[in-house]
Amino acid sequence: MYSFTENLKIALLFIIDWKDIPDSIISKVSEKLSVELKILRSEKKIFIQWMKGVINDHVDSINTGTVPKYDLTDNLIQYYLLKVSINESFDMQFIENEAILKEGWLSQFNKTTDIRLVEEKLKVMVKALQEQLKAMTAKEFDLNEIDNLLKLSKLFCEVLYTAQINDLKIEDYLDLEWIYDKFDKLIRELVNQNDNKYESLFYYPYRKKPVTADTIMDYLFSQYKDENVALIVFDGMSFDEWFILKDMLSNFEIDESELFAIVPTITSFSRTAIFSGKTPNNFIKDSKKPNEAKEFYNNLKEHGFDDEEILYGHINLKLNTIKVDKGDLPFNNIKSYRFIGLVCNLFDDLSHEDVQTLSFKSNLYKKIKNEIESSKLIDFIKQLRDDGYKIIITSDHGNVFCKGNGIKSNKNLEFDIRESRRCLIFDRESFADELVNKNPYQTFRYSYSFAPQELIFVFAKANECFINEREYTMTHGGISPEELIVPLVVLK
Repeated sequence: MYSFTENLKIALLFIIDWKDIPDSIISKVSEKLSVELKILRSEKKIFIQWMKGVINDHVDSINTGTVPKYDLTDNLIQYYLLKVSINESFDMQFIENEAILKEGWLSQFNKTTDIRLVEEKLKVMVKALQEQLKAMTAKEFDLNEIDNLLKLSKLFCEVLYTAQINDLKIEDYLDLEWIYDKFDKLIRELVNQNDNKYESLFYYPYRKKPVTADTIMDYLFSQYKDENVALIVFDGMSFDEWFILKDMLSNFEIDESELFAIVPTITSFSRTAIFSGKTPNNFIKDSKKPNEAKEFYNNLKEHGFDDEEILYGHINLKLNTIKVDKGDLPFNNIKSYRFIGLVCNLFDDLSHEDVQTLSFKSNLYKKIKNEIESSKLIDFIKQLRDDGYKIIITSDHGNVFCKGNGIKSNKNLEFDIRESRRCLIFDRESFADELVNKNPYQTFRYSYSFAPQELIFVFAKANECFINEREYTMTHGGISPEELIVPLVVLK
């Protein structure tokens, strides 16, 4: 067979990407690596533990000056190490600073706050981000790349988070204009009216994991039908902001994946899609905003739940209560329900506050962190676990720091639902076409069959929005990676 390094590549291809590889080859690679690959593929914890040992052996080789068994600096292996997020499953602080400074990529496995190591980690992530963006945009995008696009968007959000939470200037590490141009190209190849790849995502199976927000509830019904479920939707929480909350949930085992929000990435479309289990064409009628609570109850009752087993409400972190139709319930008074659907507006509310020009999200991160630390949110989540709930955390959409493009629209011509500075919605094709024809490089139009048929969406470029030039804001509604790709988290 091949070298140890080449056999490791085959193993990672088989385990992480689930590639179909003949049993004869898998058997030989398993023998060469002294491990059963089929077991590693079916048992994530065993695989992570094995990879931890591989990395540990590599570090020992660095420290002793011997030749490592595997060349873990290989670009493909580096790609898989980032993709599988080993560092999220184990605290690997056994890696000494000296080894990290020799091979910077090891910094991703050490949770120290040493700023030198944070910078090394950031450089590694940026290099991987740039190389993967170049590779993906160098060829025509196809649906086999969906998982890579999800992972790449998450990696970008982690770069944003890592830099700004440590008060590092993001522009010192990467060219944001180049990054957004590349993502804009990728996502427009997904969201377009020619072959409409985005629309095909709604047909993807959801039992292993949901791909679009409207299938989250179906996924929960299939996976946790015999358990009490608490679904918490953090309105407006982008993937980079999720990392703030994640750092505060260290007492939980976290199972994290990525999915697509509903286009346009606004609350009345995407959050209602989550709770209703429907696509927007089935709940947006006559330009009226949908009744989310009613859709949620109807969805659950169609799956055999009784009214008294269901709770829908909004988390009030000031009063430590759940706001429901009939008043407020204290956090400790929601033990008797089988399925709880909760909305928390913390992230969305803070993101819509005034932003300091060119601060990007640094100030927002600090506000979010302070608000969570001064609230009872983490205690409440722990209480839900102690009360026996399977806790699911997700978001309806993210948000992006962007600049104004100076493009004006006559609000009287727009569809009544206006929740976004990133997307304009029209119910007449001529109105949308006029705007796009005047601004062909800064806008593009889109419509698809899972939205109301008469609606046409006009999006701004990835990091621009429909406000005055030289103005900056935090907003959502478009298809940047921060807005479109959101986390789906199961807490254990």
